Amino acid sequence: MLKNIFFWFIITSSISLQSQNKRVIINQTDSIRNFYYSESYNPDDYLNGKEYKAYYNPTTTSPLLEKTLGEGTIFNKGVAYNKLTIAYDRNLDELIVMPGKYVSDNVYVKINKSEVDSFYVNFEKSQYLFINRKSDTVLPKGFYEIPYKGRHELHVKYTTSNLYHDGILTYYPKIERYLIEEENCFLIKKKKDLLNVFSENKKEVRKKTRSYHTPFKNLTNFQFTQILKFAESL
Repeated sequence: MLKNIFFWFIITSSISLQSQNKRVIINQTDSIRNFYYSESYNPDDYLNGKEYKAYYNPTTTSPLLEKTLGEGTIFNKGVAYNKLTIAYDRNLDELIVMPGKYVSDNVYVKINKSEVDSFYVNFEKSQYLFINRKSDTVLPKGFYEIPYKGRHELHVKYTTSNLYHDGILTYYPKIERYLIEEENCFLIKKKKDLLNVFSENKKEVRKKTRSYHTPFKNLTNFQFTQILKFAESL
C-alpha cells in the first residue's frame, strides 16, 4: 500500500512540475514577444520622410504608377509593414504613402529611400514588386522591378517622358529595360540591342520577337520575359 502511494506521489509531482515548466516557458515567450514589439518594433517606423504634395493636375495627367493609389507592403531590415496605401511616383522615383492616421487630413509622405529595401504594391488588375538598389556601380540607383532572373536578370525602370501638350506639362509612361549578366549591364531600347546580347542566335531571337506581332517597344514584361527564356535556352 505504501509502495503504491509513493509511486502515485512521484507521478503527480512530475506532472505538476512539467505543467509549471510549460507555464514558465510560455510566460518567457510572451515576455520576449512583448519586449520585441514594445522596444524594437513600431508599426510607424517606416514613416521617415517628408510630406509629398502633388505637383500635377490629376484630372489631366499623372506621373503615378497606374495613375492611382494601391495597397501594399514596405520591407526594411527584415520587417514588413503591411496593408499600407501606397503610390509610386515614376517621374521622381519616389515611394509615397498615405499613413492611416492621416487619412482624414489627406496627407501623403514621401518615404526616405534609405528606409526601404523593397516594396510590393497591388492594384485592381496588376501587382508590382520593387527592389531598391541603394548603392550600385552597375545600374543607376533607385527602384526597379525584376520580373525575370535567369542567366540574365531583367531590371525594369518605370519612368516618364515629360512633354507639353496644349500648354500643360504631361507625364507619359515610359519604361527602361536593363539586362544584367554578372558585372555587365545592357540597356535594351530597341530590338537591335537585344539581338546584340544574343548575337550567336540572332535569327532565332528575331523570329521569336516577331511572333508577338507587336512593335518591340510595346512588348509587355511577360512577352519580353518569354523571349529571354527562349534566347537563354538556345
